[in-house]
Amino acid sequence: MSSMRSACVLFFMFCALGLPGVSYGQAAATRTREELDADLAKARTELSTLQASLTKQSQALLQKQHDVEYADPDLTQLREELVKLEKQVVEKRKQLNERISIHPEISKLEKERRALFQSLENARANEAAIENEIKALENSAGAVQ
Repeated sequence: MSSMRSACVLFFMFCALGLPGVSYGQAAATRTREELDADLAKARTELSTLQASLTKQSQALLQKQHDVEYADPDLTQLREELVKLEKQVVEKRKQLNERISIHPEISKLEKERRALFQSLENARANEAAIENEIKALENSAGAVQ
């Protein structure tokens, strides 16, 4: 089993089984805030360590794939063919989208969609403004007390 797969398996076992030394039978109410904070710190450390391992492993994999791809002439040729085909696909997709976009029904739907995105952006800005007002009100009420 690769070390990346091992790290993933350990991570999911950790998530599924819970923190080491803490059984599901142990009631959360019997644990103190300090114990919970300590367990949370351990869990975050574990997550950070696993994420760092996964990042390092992913970088090593990408580098090895790159090295193999450019070292083998057959793979290099295959990659070049693939790049050429990908460029053709991009060009064909562009042509298709251009031809589709001139269709009246598509143009109408795209215009409506842009209007909906603008409405969504306006609604999010309004939400943020209201949240800011609430925070300001809470802060001023807290300062009065």
